[in-house]
Amino acid sequence: MTTATRRETIGLFASMTALATVPARAATADAPWTGGGQVAVGGGSINYATLGAGAPLVLLPKLGGWIADWRAIAPLLAPGRRLIAIDPPGHGESRMNGPAPHVMTVPEAAAMILAALDAIGVGRCDFLGNSYGGVISLLIAATYPGRIRKLALISTAMGKAMHRADLDRQDAERAAAGVGLIRSSAEQQARFGTVDPRISTEQAASNARAGDWKLASERGVGLLGAADYLPRIEAPTLVVSADRGAYLRFNAVAQAKIRDVRVVTVPGSGSFVHQEKPVEAAALIGPFLGA
Repeated sequence: MTTATRRETIGLFASMTALATVPARAATADAPWTGGGQVAVGGGSINYATLGAGAPLVLLPKLGGWIADWRAIAPLLAPGRRLIAIDPPGHGESRMNGPAPHVMTVPEAAAMILAALDAIGVGRCDFLGNSYGGVISLLIAATYPGRIRKLALISTAMGKAMHRADLDRQDAERAAAGVGLIRSSAEQQARFGTVDPRISTEQAASNARAGDWKLASERGVGLLGAADYLPRIEAPTLVVSADRGAYLRFNAVAQAKIRDVRVVTVPGSGSFVHQEKPVEAAALIGPFLGA
């Protein structure tokens, strides 16, 4: 290696290290995080926030969500754990280079998240995902079994793969109905949303932040066929859902296809149990994860 090449390599390493490390953030009731930063990955950078110390637990939010989705439950799960909340590619403060593709595949998103975890020194850990974050988590559990100790999924779709033509037809139907990405229709809220209007308002803001990446990521979930990956999951798995709504039907799928699974429901909640009923959700998830 020449002297010039060595200088370039050292400079690149230094710039990546600086990107991955920021000063600790002051914890507040609204933002409990005490650390975090940005990590360079192929195609952009991944944003993360941390809280606590101990066994690592990765938190991945819903489609169109962001790290703040976890602020209510994070302090309840943090004792004895190091929480790493992550904005998926194109979501929150994770910024990609260039516009969103037509389809953001789940394997692409999973690879970026694993690359970010490698960069900050997180190896085998627990994963807790909601909706889109749950789909990414179960794919990692199925394809990288050595990376996950325990897996917890909140309101996560576990459907069969869709064909590209079906996705295009779905897009056309939405366009004809005038249903946008930023604020869900009343029907979508009833099937997949929250019973808390404050969370619905914040969801509109996080959707706006994700923009076209939300729909690109949703198409990726449709093409994946999460149900096909469930039999490959080796990690003990907890599935948490509300006692109503479209996600409830996936409880039976999980029980039939995941070899080591426990399924629980939280009465009176919408799809975002960790936001709407954080105490009840933590009482289920914490003991499952253990020390």
